[in-house]
Amino acid sequence: MGSHAPQRMLVLGFRDTAYAVLASDLVAIDKDGCDARLALDAPVLELADHLDGADGGPLDPVRLIVKFGRRRYAFRAKAHIALVEATGLVRLPRLVRHAGCADWVRGLAFVGAADVDDDRCPPPIVWIDLGRLAFAHR
Repeated sequence: MGSHAPQRMLVLGFRDTAYAVLASDLVAIDKDGCDARLALDAPVLELADHLDGADGGPLDPVRLIVKFGRRRYAFRAKAHIALVEATGLVRLPRLVRHAGCADWVRGLAFVGAADVDDDRCPPPIVWIDLGRLAFAHR
């Protein structure tokens, strides 16, 4: 099933890949290290440890903070971050999850213009749920 209403997404761009998260899923984006402003309820998780290709190289890390239940979790990411309007979201069917796909992989996000030719449209981006990823690794 697809969604045709525009959704605000954060695209996390890495060297060779990108992932998308719903902007509304994040509590905050904070600086990392001694410059961080928000207290956390759990240790900071390295996003690169959980996602293939999520190494941003020499970029300064930021903390992507989500709330799951009553706790706040943060993922350290070295990524180019862009706020975009997704032109469509496609959820993975339950059958794919039962076949072994991680629960925190929600589906695909389409962030290209809806009115361009298919041969010029950017490929879909894997849509992930950082709250579920934090819960899976708590």
